[in-house]
Amino acid sequence: MREAASYTKQVLSGQVVRKIVKRRKKNGELLDVEAFGAPFLMEGKTVGQLGIYMDISRRLKAEKSIRESEELFRLLSSAAPIGIVRCDREGRIVYRQSEMGRDDGTRSDSALDTDGWESIHPDDHAEWKENGRRQ
Repeated sequence: MREAASYTKQVLSGQVVRKIVKRRKKNGELLDVEAFGAPFLMEGKTVGQLGIYMDISRRLKAEKSIRESEELFRLLSSAAPIGIVRCDREGRIVYRQSEMGRDDGTRSDSALDTDGWESIHPDDHAEWKENGRRQ
């Protein structure tokens, strides 16, 4: 309750407050919410406040799942004895595993955001393009 009172005090002093906090549902279960508070003004004077809570539990759970998946991908790819490159839809490299640097003599981070086709021998472009259409 002290936390909520502190936010109310901030809002009534004219500040906009936006925080991620935990709130309790009627059944007692804790819930992650984004709390937004803004002063309600009339003729330039604060006469109240607007407060909104938005349940973000699903979003936070999805973000955690994505982080865990990315960690697993990086762990597995770093242990792989082959070169791995991931490109975006425009063909720019967004991930390049360090083994690739041993294959072509470059640092893996130096290739990020470059044209992925530069890493592929020109004789292999047609095959790579065909594989990309099947996915």
